[in-house]
Amino acid sequence: MGLKGASDQTIWEFALKAGFTIVTKDDDFKSLSLLRGAPPKVVWLLVGNTSTAEIQQCLLRYFSTIESFIAEPTTSLLILRKS
Repeated sequence: MGLKGASDQTIWEFALKAGFTIVTKDDDFKSLSLLRGAPPKVVWLLVGNTSTAEIQQCLLRYFSTIESFIAEPTTSLLILRKS
C-alpha cells in the first residue's frame, strides 16, 4: 500500500477512503478512534511484545468478534487482549 513510515493521519485517511479497518498495537489510533469515531474502525491489540505468529493466533481466535464489530455501524473501537 506504500504506507510504511507514513504518519498516523495519512494511514487514518487512507483507511477512511478505502473502507478499511485499522488493526494496530499503536495507542495513537485508539485515541484517534475515541476522538473522531468511525469510520474507519480500529482494532487495538493489547498484546505487548509478541511474535507475528501470536498476533495471527489472536486475530484468528477473535475472528467472529472482529467480523461482528466491523458490521456494527456505530462502535469505533474494539480492544483485543492476548489470552
